[in-house]
Amino acid sequence: MAAAVAGASTAGAGAAAAALELPEDVQVQLSTFRQLLGDLKAALGAAAGAVPGGGAELAGTVADPLERSRLCLALAKAVNSLHHVYIRAHGRDPFAPATAGGVSVGRQELDRIRQYDKKVSRAIAEAELRGSRPALELDVAAASRFIDAAIPELSTAQRAALKRAGQVANERRGLPERKPKKARAAGAAAGAAGDDKQGKRVEEEQEEQEEAEEEQVQNDEQQQQQQQRQGAAAADAEGSEGGAEAEEEVGPSGLAAAAAAAAGGSQGAEAAGGPGATPGAVRRSTRARSGGAAAAPAAPAAAPTPSKGGKGKGGKGKGAGSGDGGAAAAAEQFLADFAAK
Repeated sequence: MAAAVAGASTAGAGAAAAALELPEDVQVQLSTFRQLLGDLKAALGAAAGAVPGGGAELAGTVADPLERSRLCLALAKAVNSLHHVYIRAHGRDPFAPATAGGVSVGRQELDRIRQYDKKVSRAIAEAELRGSRPALELDVAAASRFIDAAIPELSTAQRAALKRAGQVANERRGLPERKPKKARAAGAAAGAAGDDKQGKRVEEEQEEQEEAEEEQVQNDEQQQQQQQRQGAAAADAEGSEGGAEAEEEVGPSGLAAAAAAAAGGSQGAEAAGGPGATPGAVRRSTRARSGGAAAAPAAPAAAPTPSKGGKGKGGKGKGAGSGDGGAAAAAEQFLADFAAK
């Protein structure tokens, strides 16, 4: 019995020793882990030697706030990762609750780091967007002041002329007539403040001012037209006075001589258009007859001059008129100039 118990105990001890032996792949992973831990320790020692003051001193060396935030975020991620490796190396779960023997701050720290990561990523994206935009920006207030100073102050006549030009352009294009805006800035402000009476009064004053401006422009146009008509009447009066003076200078004797010459030319033309007249003579007599008929109403008839023996000198006047074509032409030219004046 005793031998059997001893044999059993020896067999149990051998089984326990066999259970402590690790598989080959686990032993390989364990050796790799130990090697990596040595490399990590060497890297951390080099970093600590480069910055004796720690992370605060390292962050202070960066001037750009955005780059400093990125550096602090990278340090926080590194520390959190090392903490997780340390906990897992001791065989514990960093995300297990504290009641189960885990670390209570593991998940909370990781969530906080993720939130900061989102904020830093958003800030980086906004900075890149601002850098891609054009550097020049328009100052709206300054541009408005520049435009207001560049536009000259228009007078009442200029504003009315500009308004008429716009109406004429709309009529040519066939567009409907646009009514002026009666709600001005003061009226709108008063209406927004609830003062309807003040807004209406302001609108009425503006309408009255516009009507007065239009009436002033119309009066100016009427005065200009009246001045033009007076100038034309004065010019006509001067022309009539010049014709009267010319008539006085010629005198009744000149007019009588012109009329007699025209009458003589007419009779000579009738004589030339007799039975034996040629076609050319007929045409010349017709022209002379028409000229004499046109000149006869304009000139007063000359009284016949009695001759010796009670006989008139009609025959001699007739013959002289028929033979003196130059006098008839001169009379016709004078009458035409007189009629033109």
